[in-house]
Amino acid sequence: MDELVLMDLPDSGLEKIGVDSIKKVALNLIDELQPDILLSYDSKVGLYGHSDHRIVGQAVEEVFLEQKGKTGFSPSRLFQVTLCQKQIDVAMKLSAGFQRNYPEDPALGLPTPDFSIRTQPHFAKVKEVMKAHQSQQKVLKDLMPFHDRVPTWIYSRVFDREYFVEVK
Repeated sequence: MDELVLMDLPDSGLEKIGVDSIKKVALNLIDELQPDILLSYDSKVGLYGHSDHRIVGQAVEEVFLEQKGKTGFSPSRLFQVTLCQKQIDVAMKLSAGFQRNYPEDPALGLPTPDFSIRTQPHFAKVKEVMKAHQSQQKVLKDLMPFHDRVPTWIYSRVFDREYFVEVK
């Protein structure tokens, strides 16, 4: 990934637009960029309960499943970001937002990861991307306490992995 694409869509207001409109935006962007794989949020929770993330995850998943294998549709795989159970347990103890938004029923929670990728070498870029949206500043403080006070090289050793599940 070389760039972050920011679109002129309402931050914290995608539910008002609707999943069908977001699917059109996603399909147009896929047609334009021609990616080999897709990375998205999960379609059930939106990682930590953010409604924009959930609806984007749902839209991308539906587009992928509807278009996969069709001529002109470049992505062959879709991976959704998720958390391992240990991370969920820690988030439930530390994060008020996670406690408020995460489903009580485990069946409605995040999908179990298929694999993880070490992110420590790229952590500065991860933080930069997370700061792209103004609405994320409060979320960052809640989900990643002290991220702005602890040196990146130390923080990246604590949060050194991203977990993914493949949509098939």
